[in-house]
Amino acid sequence: MVLFVFSTILFLLASLLSLISRREKWKRLLGCGGVVAASLTGLVPAVLLLAGGDPVEMTLGSPIPSLTLRLGLDALSAFFLVPIFGLSALVGLYALGYLKGEGRWLGNLPFFPLLVVSMAGVVTARNGFLFLMFWEIMSLTSYFLVTTEHEQREVRHAGWIYLAATHLATAFLLVFFVLIFKKTGSFDFKDFALLKSGPWTGLLFIFALVGFGTKAGIFPFHIWLPHAHPAAPSYISALMSGVMIKTGIYGILRTLTLLPPPPLWCGEALILFGIASAVLGVLYALMQHDLKKLLAYHSVENIGIIVTGLGLGMVGRSQQNLAVEWLGFGGALFHVLNHAVFKGLLFLGAGNILRATHTKSIDRLGGLIRFMPLTGITFLVASAAICGLPPFNGFISEWLLYLGLLEAAKTSARFPLFLCVSAMVGIAFAGGLAVVCFTKVFGVAFLGNPRTEHAKPLEAKWKQLAPMIFLATACLTLGIMPQLILPWLQTTLLSIGSNASPLATGHPLVNLGIFSRAFAILIALFLLVHWIRSLLFSSRTVRIAPTWDCGFKGPTPRMQYTASSFAEPIRTFFHVLLKPAVSARNPEGLFPDKSHFEEHVDDLSERLWFSPLVDKIASFLSGLRKRQRTRVQDYLAYIFVTLILLLLVGVWIGI
Repeated sequence: MVLFVFSTILFLLASLLSLISRREKWKRLLGCGGVVAASLTGLVPAVLLLAGGDPVEMTLGSPIPSLTLRLGLDALSAFFLVPIFGLSALVGLYALGYLKGEGRWLGNLPFFPLLVVSMAGVVTARNGFLFLMFWEIMSLTSYFLVTTEHEQREVRHAGWIYLAATHLATAFLLVFFVLIFKKTGSFDFKDFALLKSGPWTGLLFIFALVGFGTKAGIFPFHIWLPHAHPAAPSYISALMSGVMIKTGIYGILRTLTLLPPPPLWCGEALILFGIASAVLGVLYALMQHDLKKLLAYHSVENIGIIVTGLGLGMVGRSQQNLAVEWLGFGGALFHVLNHAVFKGLLFLGAGNILRATHTKSIDRLGGLIRFMPLTGITFLVASAAICGLPPFNGFISEWLLYLGLLEAAKTSARFPLFLCVSAMVGIAFAGGLAVVCFTKVFGVAFLGNPRTEHAKPLEAKWKQLAPMIFLATACLTLGIMPQLILPWLQTTLLSIGSNASPLATGHPLVNLGIFSRAFAILIALFLLVHWIRSLLFSSRTVRIAPTWDCGFKGPTPRMQYTASSFAEPIRTFFHVLLKPAVSARNPEGLFPDKSHFEEHVDDLSERLWFSPLVDKIASFLSGLRKRQRTRVQDYLAYIFVTLILLLLVGVWIGI
């Protein structure tokens, strides 16, 4: 824990020094460089523990009597610290170049190191009180980073939605820990083993699911993601989407280690939530014109894939089916790591595009591959990885989940076959739509001709490109050699309660080394075909000519496919579910005036429950405000009633 504590001190120093520094250059170097140094320092103990080290704990002093504050590092914490610290170091290096010349953003830079250290605190806390403290710090620091450009109205609105959603999650988690305290008399994680199986187990799991699921972005609690990510600076979006939402996944997994084994329906419910998140997330992503909003909805999709794996693992554990448990939890954990890699890369690529073109609208881009080749290539690699295409890393984790679902359908008599088939179809359907979506994004943004003057940018500097090249290499490495991560998975699975791992018994379903040989053959064949093609065309003259223009001699970039026209068949097919709002003015007459067409798709969750709920709460609070008076006696009465209510709650809880 010494290196972890030292890393924490470095994060705090980076935040403090970037706060008090007056020069923009030093503020940027101390804040971002401090994050890089502290993250690399904290990465060392996490990797060493996953490589075979022993779990460690540390007790902190507490100002509150009978309350022990402890930090601990076990395999589950270490597995999540690897993407947290790894991506944070790369994002810190990226931000050194990204923030150059952006003096107006540096005022919120001190919250960057605090966000990273609070995420590390969440996954290492061993006490409910300390966990909630770090959770709240993480929520508040990320809020201030999301609202960096607070002078814009839409950014303030996005920040308000994020703050409301994250405090809703905190409220459910507070009830979760209070209920456990009522049963055990302690907030310490090691005392949660006193809990007995019963109706309380399912209730506690529901509170944990809503609390952690809101932070993770599980449908229908995902509503803050498509608002917060477009509003935040791109390097913060990469950090939030790549690792911060994974703290919700960590919370669900940690809950499984603290509570008695939950009933079978809890795993089945997670699978249903996962399928809904994956399918609806990618559908809404396909309808977006804002690049960062599109990527935000893909976070919902991938969280759905992870949650499906968690549900499958819970089903396997409840039925004592070791293969299903390992494949479910193993596939989910592998996808946690994979998503951090390719989603971080996609948001960093979006940041390069935004800085160069000053627009997030996909329809205003075009031909970027000619001006930003490295950004285009790395973005293409990440696009293939998030679609689950071989030989990239997203394919491996999804393949594990397919194997787990097939194994469950074959060996689990109590697990509904319909649910297995639905999950496989859902993941496959989401993957197919993801291919369509990123074909749209890459084709419209990087190929063709520039649609506006803004779409003729310059390539980013090396500080921004180096982390992207590293992440693109990681996408390929984890796809070609997935067996490198298997020892980490085995260690983590044992720490969350698996009695043994199929890896230790040579289970044939997890022989991931076969992918190295298969992909090596595939790459060799590709190179061979390319070499043969070069030989065949070496003596031929290649003529370059414009594409057929149907006899029209004045083509313009406006005649190219747009993001809207590309997605129109999907939108038409799912019209009943998506319910798009159309604003159109059709051309009329022989010499028509200006025409107009705009189509907008509202989020189902926001339309059906989030907005009506917020409106009712606002109406209720407005009514209370009208009833307020200026007499001191009224305020004293309010305070007295509140204290009585708190006393009754305390008596019921047993404090």
